[in-house]
Amino acid sequence: MPPIALFIALLLLATPLAQGETDSSRSQPVVSVDFENGVLSPDWKSEGSGNATLVPEGFGAKSLLVTLPDQGSRFVHIPLSAESVRGRRIALSAHVRGENVTRPREPWNGVKVMLKTVAPGGTDYQGLMDLYGTFNWKSCGLITTIPADVTEATLMLGIQDASGKAWFDDVSLLVLGKLRSRPASPPALLPPEKLDRRTDLPRLRGVMYGPQGREEDIRKLAEWGANLIRWQFYWYDGTFPEKRLDLALYDQWLEATMAEVDRMLPLCEQLGIRVLIDLHTPPGATESRQSAIFQKAEYQKKFLEVWEKLARHYKDKPAIWGYDLLNEPAEGSVAPGLLDWHSLADLTAHRVREIDPHRAIIVEPGPYGGWGNLPFFEPIAVPGIVYSIHMYDPLAFTHQGVLDGYPVGVEYPGMIRGVLWNKEKLREILAPVREFQKDYNVPIFVGEFSAIRWAPGDSAACYLRDCIEIFEEYGWDWAYHAFREWHGWNVEVGSVKDDTSPAPVPTTREKELRAGLSKNQSARAVNP
Repeated sequence: MPPIALFIALLLLATPLAQGETDSSRSQPVVSVDFENGVLSPDWKSEGSGNATLVPEGFGAKSLLVTLPDQGSRFVHIPLSAESVRGRRIALSAHVRGENVTRPREPWNGVKVMLKTVAPGGTDYQGLMDLYGTFNWKSCGLITTIPADVTEATLMLGIQDASGKAWFDDVSLLVLGKLRSRPASPPALLPPEKLDRRTDLPRLRGVMYGPQGREEDIRKLAEWGANLIRWQFYWYDGTFPEKRLDLALYDQWLEATMAEVDRMLPLCEQLGIRVLIDLHTPPGATESRQSAIFQKAEYQKKFLEVWEKLARHYKDKPAIWGYDLLNEPAEGSVAPGLLDWHSLADLTAHRVREIDPHRAIIVEPGPYGGWGNLPFFEPIAVPGIVYSIHMYDPLAFTHQGVLDGYPVGVEYPGMIRGVLWNKEKLREILAPVREFQKDYNVPIFVGEFSAIRWAPGDSAACYLRDCIEIFEEYGWDWAYHAFREWHGWNVEVGSVKDDTSPAPVPTTREKELRAGLSKNQSARAVNP
């Protein structure tokens, strides 16, 4: 491989934030690569087919070009200090250009900008997604939290499971901010039945549903005992990639989705089911693991307008419980002059509360609503905020046969990638959420949790049971992912992967879900 000129800046970890500063306002680079100067470092390695070289183009004088004439993979990578990222919240970003990069079989392949980490619990790959085809230079990025027990870390650039050309420039890995400061004297925790302080509603237990609604589905959920639907406002049209930048088309989609929900609200009210509006598709959508609202001002402005519109429309609808501001915020890199997710959520919550003083406002910590983000997330000073997380750990179990690198055949409870996963392990990883709840006396809502239906034996049912029991113990509202959506999560479909037909008898997963939902019926019997 021809020499690659690289400049690596390994600096001290991020200093603590001053009061009032955001993660975006103070950060320190672990790695910064601009391809302008320096000499080839023996730490950098290249592997795979094709070629990697410096070329005289990019945002400066040079950029890295990876070329694969035929289907294959080519990586240029360098090891990082595990200590520099261990237990930290990091931002990985790059400028990337593509030419005729074929569409890979999996969305996480194609053009790769990725951080690989190794821990006792296994290897994790955090990288950009859905990067293929021909596109001009664009800024891409992601924000994620690195486990505290990481032993190895590697920065990787290249193309995987595809052919074509990809250029890379201005690659950086930043450590963001610090852990939030826990209050010295947390308030007394309210009992579970009083945690929902915004309304007189009982505990909420239900499912994620949508984007299309059917009367028979709503009636079935009521029969099962559900009292909550987290309704996806999700633009799933197959032609969506070409439409996503058109705000007029976005408005048309939004109006149609609102009409679909409105049509079912009287039935939900009649059956005692509350609805949570979940904005799954923000203006400009999400591509390559980052939402456009963090890249262009027009989309961020539109995001605020959308929530003002939704709040005005639904503020007087009795069946509406609240507003989930953004599903799994994909903050990625934040363009200059735009708000990061915490600041944008804060501003949006204030505007929604001015319009609707009563309904819950659900905020998921970025990125992606993961439970591990709450230690980095400061509470928002708006009445009636509910903090939401999604629970899919360990992914090697819940997403076996779904995500690349997660083969089928993994059982729960049991040893998974060298770690014993059971109910106590679930309780252990959810401890930061429980701490957040206690520290600020705030309600917690588990907006999604699930396990793939083809997990061995009754593993998925055991996982659902353990999750629900923990949520119940802590007084958390919850919604199963998902009801009659993709067959992989459908509890009414059996455990044979290739058989997507409804099971002739209730599955063990359905039984566990219905057992959890039945607590709503018990509560109604006690408090008619």
